[in-house]
Amino acid sequence: MHPTFEDLLGKITQRLSIRPEIVGDVLSRVMVAAPESVPRVDIAEGTMLARWSPPLSQATVSKITKELLEVNLITEEPARAERPGRPIVPLGLDRDHWGVLGIHVLHRRRRPVGLTGVLVNLRGDVLQTESVQLAPGHGQESVTGLVGKAAELAEDLIAKSGGREILGLGIEIGGHVHNGKVIESTNAGWSQVDFSVPLSERLKLPVVVENDASALAVWETYRHRYPERDMALVAVFDEGIGCGLIIDGRVYRGGHGMAAEIGHLTADCTLAPQRQRAPPGPSQRSRFKDPCPCGQYGHVDALATPARILGELGRSDLQEAANLPSHSREGKQTVAAQTFETAGTALGRGLTALLNIINPARI
Repeated sequence: MHPTFEDLLGKITQRLSIRPEIVGDVLSRVMVAAPESVPRVDIAEGTMLARWSPPLSQATVSKITKELLEVNLITEEPARAERPGRPIVPLGLDRDHWGVLGIHVLHRRRRPVGLTGVLVNLRGDVLQTESVQLAPGHGQESVTGLVGKAAELAEDLIAKSGGREILGLGIEIGGHVHNGKVIESTNAGWSQVDFSVPLSERLKLPVVVENDASALAVWETYRHRYPERDMALVAVFDEGIGCGLIIDGRVYRGGHGMAAEIGHLTADCTLAPQRQRAPPGPSQRSRFKDPCPCGQYGHVDALATPARILGELGRSDLQEAANLPSHSREGKQTVAAQTFETAGTALGRGLTALLNIINPARI
């Protein structure tokens, strides 16, 4: 069996008598610079980071990169003469020895219905992709099914990895995630669920579970594309509105992983029901008048998503729905136009609340 990344990290920190956070910091700086290679001096200064980070000593970087080279996590690129003095030997992530697994959980009509798995090398090159369907289920039943299918999918991707050592598995999911545990997912009926422990025990790998919007926010946090240190990333998914909040250059999750979830803001109070409505059947799409997955009415999630727009219009393709005429020959606004206006207004109200309360520099 190949040694795990945690095994290698433990040996490196023991040999160098250095904290594992420092080793992780050096490796993460090389990762953030990817796919470009980066000189050791830039690793020490942290020039690739969008947010300020304390510089590391050249000696520390040299010691750690030597160890990372020996275990094939990084590799030396051809020397190049860019500055006065000796040619620079930049470092990059290794392409050939390690792999990383990722799994996306697909939800539809309040059920987890499928998994998409991907195997990439450390530079992000896609090596294998596979998808599997999940049996119908809800609550604990779907938890058991997802863990089993996710493990099988990961094992299948590992078997096709060509003998690569696997750094770990990341799972992104629609739901509130805090400290790796799914606090609540109204899309799947989950509450206080920990997928990482059973998967890690079965696969013998580190497993990280993350909210899908927060995963995107993590990505944006370490990029140079935007100079702002306070941002909000809003993602419109098929059946929900996700939000990742970045404050002072770091993802802010709140007390229980629910920070900035604008999907559950009330955008239309007039939709409060006189009596509880029966949920749509398995072959029916939810409409604006139907409750949000959390059970309340008039939420942004229930008005501003593609699934609700299609349900309201009785359509199955969003692009076709968007191409419908906005006005009749008599000049009157069509149902399609009214539907998109309702959805856009709801999303706008959610974004306005986000702006007023959080005051991010960019959305």
